[in-house]
Amino acid sequence: MNILKQIIKYIIVYIVLMIILFSALLIVSVIPKSAIEENCKESADQLLKQGEKIYYKSFDRQMYTDNSTDSIMINIVYSMDDNNKIESIMKCRRNYNPGETTRVWEDMLGNLPYHSSRFSMVNEFYQTTKGIDINSYEYARYWHGYIVLLRPLLVFFDYKEIIVIMYLVLSVLLTILLMNIYRKKGLPQTIAVLAAFIAVEYLEWYQNMQGNYVLLIALISSVLISTGKITRKHLNLLLFIESGFIAYLDLLTFPLVGCVVPVIIYNLFDEEEDTNNKKRFRQLVGNGVACILGFGLVWLGKLVISDWLVNTEIVDLSIKQLGFRLGMYLSSEQLKARMFHRAYQKIFYYGLTKADLIIIILGTIYGLYCLKKYGPKYYFSSKKLVYYLCMIVPFIWYTIVVEHSYLHFFFTYRNLLISYLCLLLIYADNPGVKSIDNNIEEDKNND
Repeated sequence: MNILKQIIKYIIVYIVLMIILFSALLIVSVIPKSAIEENCKESADQLLKQGEKIYYKSFDRQMYTDNSTDSIMINIVYSMDDNNKIESIMKCRRNYNPGETTRVWEDMLGNLPYHSSRFSMVNEFYQTTKGIDINSYEYARYWHGYIVLLRPLLVFFDYKEIIVIMYLVLSVLLTILLMNIYRKKGLPQTIAVLAAFIAVEYLEWYQNMQGNYVLLIALISSVLISTGKITRKHLNLLLFIESGFIAYLDLLTFPLVGCVVPVIIYNLFDEEEDTNNKKRFRQLVGNGVACILGFGLVWLGKLVISDWLVNTEIVDLSIKQLGFRLGMYLSSEQLKARMFHRAYQKIFYYGLTKADLIIIILGTIYGLYCLKKYGPKYYFSSKKLVYYLCMIVPFIWYTIVVEHSYLHFFFTYRNLLISYLCLLLIYADNPGVKSIDNNIEEDKNND
C-alpha cells in the first residue's frame, strides 16, 4: 500500500511538473521579438569578437572553452516566431527569421549540422541577426528550458551582462553553501568543497553560460539540503524534481554534476550514525533511480509532446541519437580509440593540472594525519561508502557515454567535480572536528 501511494505521488508530481515546464515556455514566448532584438544583436557582436573559442591559461595548461553552445542558445531565443509560439518552443529552430528564411532542416542524426563548410555557430548567429538567409536547423531533441530564463533577461541585458549576472548568482549560492558547511560541519569540510570547485576551474566559469544551468540546479538543491529542510524522507523526491529541471534547462553538458552533487552534500550533512553499509547502499541506489527517472521521464515527455503538437517525429530520432552519443555506431577499434586514447586523455588533460595535483597531495597529507589519529576505521564508515561509490560515477559515465565525452571534453571534464568532492571529503569529513553550532550548544550547556 505504501509503495502504491509513493507511485501515485510521483505520478502526480510528474504531471504537475510537466504542466509547469510547458506553461513556462509558453508564457515567456509572449515576450515579443522586438523587446529582445537589440540585446540579441549586441550579443551577436560580442560573441563574434570573442570568436568560437576562448583560450585561457590554467597554471601549466593551455585550455579553452567554446562559445558555440551560448551562440546556439541565444540564436534559438532570437529565432522564435511571435506568430507560431507552440511550434517555436517545440521545434527550437536556429538561424531563423520568420517570413525570410527559405530553407529549414529538421533535427537530424549525428553532430549538429551547420551552414558553411567551416563550423561556426557564432558566425551563424551573427549572420541571422543581420537578416542573411542561411540554412535554418531544428533542434527539437531537447526542451531548451533555458529560454524561460534567457528570453526575459535579454529584454534588459546583453550577453556579457547576462554571464556576469549568472556567475554572481552561482557564486552567492556557493558562498551560502560553504557558510552552512562551515557552521554545521567544520573548516576541513568547507575547504574540501571549495578546493573541489577550484580543481575543475570554477574560477574560469564566468566566461560563458555553458553548463552553468546544471550547476545552478545543483547549488540550489545543495543549499536547501544544507539548511536541514530536506530530510531523508524527501530526498528522492527532490532528486526526481531537480533531475527533471536539468533535462529541461541543459543541453547535455555535464548533467551528472546536477544529479550527484546534492547526494554528496546530503551525505555530508547526514547525522544518522546507525546506518549500516547495506542500508546506505540501498539509499544510494534509490537516489540514482530517482535521478534517472526524473531526467529520463521529463526528457521523454518533451519528445512525446513535440510529436503530438507539431508532428516532429522526434522520438525515433532521439533514440538513435542516444545510440550515437553512446558510441554504438562505432566499430570496436574506434570505440577503444575514443575511450582510452582520446576521451580519457583529453578529459585528464583538463581535469588533472598541477594545481589539481597540489590539492590532492595536500588532501592526502591531511588524510594521513586523520588515519594516524583515528585509525583505519576512519576510512571505512558507512558514510564514507557513499563517497567511494559516487567518486567512480564520472568514470562510468565517460566509459558509457563515450562519444559525447570525447567530442565535448572541454566541458565534460567538469563531471570530475564529483570525484574531487568525494576524494577530498573522504579525507576531510572528520567526525572529530566540532562545528560552530556544536561549540555554541556546548557553551550554552556549560552556562
